[in-house]
Amino acid sequence: MPIFYNYVFSKEGLGLHKLHWEVLSWLTNVIELHSFHGAKIVGTAVDHVFKNGTWHDVVLMELLASDWAKDTRWHKYVGIFD
Repeated sequence: MPIFYNYVFSKEGLGLHKLHWEVLSWLTNVIELHSFHGAKIVGTAVDHVFKNGTWHDVVLMELLASDWAKDTRWHKYVGIFD
């Protein structure tokens, strides 16, 4: 995760302002991993996905470049993307 976040937020990379994504609510390990790196839960879409005969909630998450920049412990992880 840190390598990806460093790339998308850096001026040498994509220089994005914000990432926004959706995670199925039962994937708690994924939600915790993103939260550990500074992402925030900004909402829940209730009964948003119908899968295997059941409706599932989807957690909406985001991470701002400014929030990522504040936590410098991950900045040393750099990858090269072509």
